[in-house]
Amino acid sequence: MEISNELFEIDKNLITCAGGTAAIDMMLHIIQAEFGHDLAINVCEQFIQSGIRQKSAKQRIGLAARLKIHHPRLLKVLAKMEANIENPLSPSELAEHAHLSVRQLERLFRSHLDKSPPVTICRSGWNGLSNYCGNHT
Repeated sequence: MEISNELFEIDKNLITCAGGTAAIDMMLHIIQAEFGHDLAINVCEQFIQSGIRQKSAKQRIGLAARLKIHHPRLLKVLAKMEANIENPLSPSELAEHAHLSVRQLERLFRSHLDKSPPVTICRSGWNGLSNYCGNHT
């Protein structure tokens, strides 16, 4: 099975999910496929779910809400960093992605996150970034 960003994957005898409420969505998908929509909706009601999410739905809330940051270029950089956790990009690559100079990017990080330049954050991985950004308030 290939790595995916889906909520859940069903591939022959292998069934896996992203965790959290994705397990409920996966279960509802299986119930719907095997026993029909009506039963799946009844089970959904029992779990007090608002509906059955598709496997392509997002598991996590967006960056803006998660990090309480609303600057569009900073969000663009943070999304790029999140997408490149295993191979962090340099500050110049991140700045280029957001159509900024490195100096502008550094100022943006300092003004919105009150922290050091993005190279420090890049090396910490996304979990570090999430904690790092979450501590700025």
